[in-house]
Amino acid sequence: MATNRSGARTGLAGWIDERTGVLSALSRLAYAPLVGGARLRHVLPGVLLYLFIQEAVLGLVMSIYFSPTATGAWASVAYFNDQVTSGWFVRGLHGYTSYALIVTGALYLALIAFTGGYRKPREVYWWSVLALALIIPATSITGTLLPWDEQSFGRMAVEFGIVRGVPGGEALGKLVMGGGDFGNLTTLRLYVLHALVLPFVILLLFWLHKKQVRRHGYWIAPPEPPARAAVGNYLSQWLLDVCAVAVVSGVLVYFTVHSHGIDLYAPAEVGSQFDARPAWYVRSLNELLKYFDGSLQLVGTLVIPGAVGAFFFALPWLDRAESPKFVRRLPVVIVSFAILAGYVVLTGMNFARDRHDEGLAKSMEQAVKLASRARTLATKGVLPAGGAAVYENDPQVAVRRLFKDECQNCHMIGGIGGDEAPDFTDYKSRDYLAALTRNVMDKRFFGGTKHKGAEGAMDLFPEADLSNDDLKAVTEFTFGLMGDVQFDKELSDKGAKVFDDQCSTCHEFKPGVKGDAPNLAGHGTKEWIAKVIKNSADPMLFGTLAQMPKYEGKLTEEQISQLADFLVQQRPGMAKPDGS
Repeated sequence: MATNRSGARTGLAGWIDERTGVLSALSRLAYAPLVGGARLRHVLPGVLLYLFIQEAVLGLVMSIYFSPTATGAWASVAYFNDQVTSGWFVRGLHGYTSYALIVTGALYLALIAFTGGYRKPREVYWWSVLALALIIPATSITGTLLPWDEQSFGRMAVEFGIVRGVPGGEALGKLVMGGGDFGNLTTLRLYVLHALVLPFVILLLFWLHKKQVRRHGYWIAPPEPPARAAVGNYLSQWLLDVCAVAVVSGVLVYFTVHSHGIDLYAPAEVGSQFDARPAWYVRSLNELLKYFDGSLQLVGTLVIPGAVGAFFFALPWLDRAESPKFVRRLPVVIVSFAILAGYVVLTGMNFARDRHDEGLAKSMEQAVKLASRARTLATKGVLPAGGAAVYENDPQVAVRRLFKDECQNCHMIGGIGGDEAPDFTDYKSRDYLAALTRNVMDKRFFGGTKHKGAEGAMDLFPEADLSNDDLKAVTEFTFGLMGDVQFDKELSDKGAKVFDDQCSTCHEFKPGVKGDAPNLAGHGTKEWIAKVIKNSADPMLFGTLAQMPKYEGKLTEEQISQLADFLVQQRPGMAKPDGS
């Protein structure tokens, strides 16, 4: 920057500085003495500020597309994530930045506690960081609830349930929700809290923190010798901050690209089966509540968290040691890190519990598949009703809903549904029939069915009893029995002999002939499936072995026909109504 002999700035810089004084002010700030000098351990405040600014800028970009209503929130987030150029990256980086803010704030708080930076006269400095460590997660929580997907809706139920369990929590919950239930006011108020109120509070805390740093310096324990008490300047510290910021930025970009952003599940629906969990940074509280149920719930929601908060707030007074040296402050340090260890252990226990929860794993697998389907349908546009109305883009929406309501609790398609009855994925394809013949008691078929006499319903055919060549032949024969397919006649004739030898004692395949197992004439056709839906206990079908409810009279003929047609279409190669 050009200056004259007197040191005054010239050119454009001089013109700007003469009128605003901004450059001179920045120069004075940059070269102002920094108590204790530049240190690597002092980079955390700079990283915190950088993360907050990045979070604000990314949030501003997202807000251009976001619709803060219960009907529009999911659709607007799905559009931004999947159709706006690099939208997934911006949203993902926004999410990971919020996590980094929480971690950095916690590290900063722990370092101040470790070095005694809360001691007189730095009480306000300590409280400002303590407040930041509480407000930042609150800001993140309000943000995770905004997409109005299954996960955010489920988390709202869990987290608002915790809030309602403390004194005054019911009133606070209604204030934030805008009533007794989640709706448009809930989304709007959460958005205002997330984008305006809480960021403004964070800015005030940053300002207060900076004033305290300028007044008292960073934490110093034990006191530096006088010769080093004012070594260095803020410019030197800023250079270290820039290096730390570069490392943090690289890590955040890596995680964002590696995971291709953050999750967006299917739109929230009343009665959703999504097994929601709180955000990772409040998992410890969720675990704690497992030990304080019923009348003791208040201990987990208020007494213990309140005691922890009171301890940290009162730390400047609880630390009565004459010296700030670590060994002299050992009692308060031990308690502080015992609390931190308890937080980590409870969080780990909660995640470990989930890792061994097979039901949760299955639920999440189905949720991911449903999310993929919903987001694919959303690319065709979302109706004004928003959210779950995205399913209206599916030409089979009516029959899919019917299947979901009547069949999905027991039967699965594409990984979504129950496993107490046969899976209909690729129903009656050659591979399906071969696997069924080989092991009818596989979980995919009747292994999960409460089938009377299931073990004796059909023999298992391991390779020792039925060679792969014979299995292929008999599969071609039974595949051809459906009547509406093209098949290999020569291979089918060979399979007929295998069928006669292995299967004919139970199964018949001539129309109208009763056997001890379902008659396979026309099996897998629309008409055959419709008969099963109407009454699987028909003597020509499963007879006394049937455990499936009778739907004749419960569903209309049209509904049964639609369901039968829908199941036929699960066979590979069958045309769908949308031409796919």
